[in-house]
Amino acid sequence: MNSFSDKLFVGDFIALRPAQYALQKINNFELVELWYFSQEGCKDALSTSHTIAEDAFGFTRIDDSLAIRPLSAFEASRAVLADHQLSFLRAKNSFLSHISKAKWPQEHVDSLSLFFWHLENHPVRNHSDIGDLVVLTYAARVRQDWHDRLKRDKGFNISVINEILLRSISEELWDKIRSRTLICQ
Repeated sequence: MNSFSDKLFVGDFIALRPAQYALQKINNFELVELWYFSQEGCKDALSTSHTIAEDAFGFTRIDDSLAIRPLSAFEASRAVLADHQLSFLRAKNSFLSHISKAKWPQEHVDSLSLFFWHLENHPVRNHSDIGDLVVLTYAARVRQDWHDRLKRDKGFNISVINEILLRSISEELWDKIRSRTLICQ
């Protein structure tokens, strides 16, 4: 057990904690749904953390070795929402804080911070009835691609918004809305 400083005291605020599953994903530099870092996700983690025995363990592979991890690190929540189904604007701050604590490379943290900032402030959010859905769908797809490419050592600067891709996603979503409208008539 580590020592403590008798000159430090508990802070005025203790942030809600995401599920062990999400923290494990972060520690492994893997893609994890932002929902885990939302208030709803953290409350879900708090309410379900007691359902999995704290002393139960399972095996996992790390590189070419076998390791033992708590079962809570393997259990995804049944309540999880995909990124495009929630407002990432609240969850992103907690997510960014946790990847910093997990010692992600600073350039990755900075790039993701700018990515979210650019999307949060993108004009499509104000000039389109489905602007938030367009931005959330773009964020979900691009984060998935970014993680996939990082694994193949083909990473890109995620903070730069691809306007052509964003427009394409917008058109795709409008096409879905138009086709539903035609079916309902």
